Amino acid sequence: MDNIKYNYFLSKLDNDLLLIAECIKDEIYYSVHFLIKDNKFEVKYISTTKEKQGAVEYKYKNSSAVINKDNIDINLDYIFNFDDVLEIPFKLSKVFDKSEICDSKYDQFDKVSDEFAIKYINDLVSSKQLYRENEFIYENCEKIFRLIQLIEQRNTTFESFDLNTYMSFEEVLKNATDFFNQNNINVNVEELINNGTITFINEKMSRNQNGASYYDEVNKRKLIKITNRQDILLLAVLIHEIMHYYNQPEDDKRSFSSEYLTEVISYSCELIALDKFYDSEYEDDVNNILKNTLYSLISCANFMHSSVLSLCIFKNIGFISKEEIEKSINFDRYKKEMSDYIKERHNLSRDLWNLIGYYLAIYNYVEYKNDQNQLDKVLLLNNLINNKELMECLNIIGINSIEEIGIKGTKALDNYIIMLKNNFKKSRK
Repeated sequence: MDNIKYNYFLSKLDNDLLLIAECIKDEIYYSVHFLIKDNKFEVKYISTTKEKQGAVEYKYKNSSAVINKDNIDINLDYIFNFDDVLEIPFKLSKVFDKSEICDSKYDQFDKVSDEFAIKYINDLVSSKQLYRENEFIYENCEKIFRLIQLIEQRNTTFESFDLNTYMSFEEVLKNATDFFNQNNINVNVEELINNGTITFINEKMSRNQNGASYYDEVNKRKLIKITNRQDILLLAVLIHEIMHYYNQPEDDKRSFSSEYLTEVISYSCELIALDKFYDSEYEDDVNNILKNTLYSLISCANFMHSSVLSLCIFKNIGFISKEEIEKSINFDRYKKEMSDYIKERHNLSRDLWNLIGYYLAIYNYVEYKNDQNQLDKVLLLNNLINNKELMECLNIIGINSIEEIGIKGTKALDNYIIMLKNNFKKSRK
């Protein structure tokens, strides 16, 4: 039995409870879904990767599933005949805690053996769930992976990102209003607050999220929600979310370019707006926010690494294998990264927004430091983002090809790191 691996887990299907029995034998996968009803099993679904599989027969004895208050007592003894000579036994005696019930097989990814982990990832990629059927990501996965590697090569560490200088709510509103007025951006911040478009809340939305621009489907309107703070980060978040609001279509139907470049605009305006606070009492806080942007970019690249690698391998040879993975990365690291990625319900389509957002915002900020007309280009992109194709949008900010994203972006990233280190040293004198 050394060449056979098993995995069993409980899952829900509507109001029913299923026992999923999986087996890998000689690299062939077999799966049976058992419906648990009246303390008995009913075979609902059988699948296998075995080619030319005909009818499947099975027999069983003394099998039961008793659902108690806190657990489910499983006793399973089935044999499935997948052809004239091959018999696959599914035998299990186990008490499951009800907390172990999964919504899908991916919820228990970190608990399965390597063989099943590879199987699950192949399923995620082949079904296009990993990248939400975004063919741009699939077609350009090698370029995205190269970009991730370029970002990871520039890994650097700074001190903590604490903010220590008080900025009043009134000062935040004044500085935000000044930014929009000085750059001819048709936004009235106080009006957006007074009419309920912008609301401030006292609790943090998530571990890393301080604001959100979203569409209220019930009332058919665009809204902004921001965590209330008393430091300069509130100004950065307010400008960031208002720029999302500004380029969001009234019906919330963003184009492909709009989906992927709205973060570029918001982060660019955020960094550029903060730049004027260097050589002020807020200098340390500004430097920390800019450092956090770099940290977020590198963290995002690290987080996406194994998922994009999976996509590249699959595109190249048609399947993912442990041997192929280990040509690029230690498998234990790969499995840990994929486990984090899958269990947190991430997908490459969404994460690419943030990667490109941080990356090209840093590019725009460095360009702005050399030539302040770069902000005009960012604002022109803001006005055209819903009407232009991706490359037309990138052309506006000085990127003329997909390859130039890596070339110009990493040059800017190197300069950004140097600037941060110099400003960090200066602020400590």
